Amino acid sequence: MPLVAQFLAEGKDVVLAGNGESIKYLNAVFPQLRVLYLPEFDITYSKSNSQVWAILRSLPRLCSSYVADYLTLRNLLKAEHFDLVVSDNRFGLHSCLTHCVYITHQLLVRMPKGWQWLEGVVHRLHLSVIKRFDECWIPDFPLEAGVRLSGELTSRYALPANAKFIGPLSRFSTAEVADAADKSVDFPVVAILSGPEPQRTLFEQQICSEYNNCGTKVLLLRGKPSAPSIRITHNNITILPHLDDKRLARYLRGCTTIIARSGYSTIMDLYALGVLSKAQLRPTPGQPEQEYLAKWIPDVVSFL
Repeated sequence: MPLVAQFLAEGKDVVLAGNGESIKYLNAVFPQLRVLYLPEFDITYSKSNSQVWAILRSLPRLCSSYVADYLTLRNLLKAEHFDLVVSDNRFGLHSCLTHCVYITHQLLVRMPKGWQWLEGVVHRLHLSVIKRFDECWIPDFPLEAGVRLSGELTSRYALPANAKFIGPLSRFSTAEVADAADKSVDFPVVAILSGPEPQRTLFEQQICSEYNNCGTKVLLLRGKPSAPSIRITHNNITILPHLDDKRLARYLRGCTTIIARSGYSTIMDLYALGVLSKAQLRPTPGQPEQEYLAKWIPDVVSFL
């Protein structure tokens, strides 16, 4: 969102591309922009705490998704010209026909317990993909800034030659959202759900069970921007599918506790609002990156 907003502010002609909930959300935020739909790829996660076999089963689809994205972009560039293609972790969207940028905070792809011996191999494979792009943008601070939200995900290995830090990116970085986010303690606890199924639903059930009838007002956001805006109240828990950025910023700044997954986008959003210290970050089971960030971020907060 902040990149699209910046490009529009510079007078650029922007086209959105993607699939699933993310492109629906971007289309709602920027309804004036043209939308292209890319081939869908969603890893199917299991209900268990280990996702190793679920990911292994998805590898053939991952490879086919890479090829599908590459061919889709190639055919698109043959039909019309784009000066710049910015890919958010979709590593098949590169071409020699134009300038292509890859955005990632995971130069180190952490592996599950028992599979860490593969991290060096996976890193080299990822590096070979990154080198196919003209630039690799890292949404974090450079090391000399004294704090890095991504920790060893961007510091364990030497940076690729085409990499550069562009600072954290957040939908809450715009002045109008910050100005509108007056503090209000309507809900002392705000829970933000995100991530793939079935873990998203299991997380919702966990929070409802944990806070039901506890005497504290809880706002639970289901992370479904395309769902009907229906407000549900169970005892002390108010459930909404989604909130616009201004209202969400107000609730996050006014509450005392934020419960959320330790996804990097969520971390950048909370940092931009200055509420990272309130967060109880709970990783999606079986996602090593989130498990690492959930442990790393509390150490970072002590330096902020």
